[in-house]
Amino acid sequence: SFLPIALNLLIFYLGLKLLFMYNYFLLS
Repeated sequence: SFLPIALNLLIFYLGLKLLFMYNYFLLS
């Protein structure tokens, strides 16, 4: 039951980084 938790954290981290990069390119 460790794999789904790690997968959810990885998807959350990638989504957050993608949102940060999108905001960075949008403002610059």
